[in-house]
Amino acid sequence: MFTKKLDTYYLNLVCWVIKMNSDALVDPKLPAGKDVLANTEFLKIRTNLVIVGLDMATEIKRNVKTLILMYQTVGKMPNKTRLHDIVRSIEMLKAIELEFRKKRYLIN
Repeated sequence: MFTKKLDTYYLNLVCWVIKMNSDALVDPKLPAGKDVLANTEFLKIRTNLVIVGLDMATEIKRNVKTLILMYQTVGKMPNKTRLHDIVRSIEMLKAIELEFRKKRYLIN
């Protein structure tokens, strides 16, 4: 169950990274005040990408934290497959952090 959910997170992460690296975060070269609708749409896209990234990171973090806490409560060590899933989750969180760090100036 956790592995399938993790695969879904991974696919969503790849789509999000592609959108973050597209022209969606590049400022439009429009004269100020001329096309307010285009500027508004640009800000909506930028804001939605930031929100999706934060939501994705929060969801991944919560699920892996719950998994780790469940293993701690039971007092067992996770098997090899589960450890691989935990490492994958951490790598996905690092990828999200890296995207935000790279795009910090564009987002601001």
